[in-house]
Amino acid sequence: MHGLLLMAMTAANAQEVLLPHFSPSSFSDISQAEYVERKVLKGLQALGMPVVPPSVLEQEFPISTECAENPDCPSILFSRDEALMLIVGRVEVSSPNADGEVGYKIQVRIYSIQDSSPLQIFTEEVPESGLEDFVRRVSQEASVIYQLIPPPSPEVVEEPPPSLPPPPVIRL
Repeated sequence: MHGLLLMAMTAANAQEVLLPHFSPSSFSDISQAEYVERKVLKGLQALGMPVVPPSVLEQEFPISTECAENPDCPSILFSRDEALMLIVGRVEVSSPNADGEVGYKIQVRIYSIQDSSPLQIFTEEVPESGLEDFVRRVSQEASVIYQLIPPPSPEVVEEPPPSLPPPPVIRL
């Protein structure tokens, strides 16, 4: 019983990883962007990371559907309570290679709430056969970065000093 309560308290206090929708490079790349996004979401969850999925972020922040294109997106999404890290992605389908295998041009940027610039950027052309490896590397790197980011310090509200009682009146 106490173990369940502790797990619930830990989950409630977890610093979250925000994963907005991966942006397609063009209208024809939408389904592939969603496919890569789902793979990354599963990779992060498999490592036990507390991920806020794209569907939740989309309801809270409509801008999250175009995060890769909007430089204001990180600061807007980091207004979410408990946000610690943000992972933004962009996907473009690339031409088939010599073996006829289709691939992806993928960019993934990892942000910390403490910095407006990305901490890590992956920009790679990935064949379909290498997608699992790419997702594993991105997820593992995100996990390491997540562990290194110190949680934001709680706001300290200074209490005014207690008022002193008036000095005693001495009558002579």
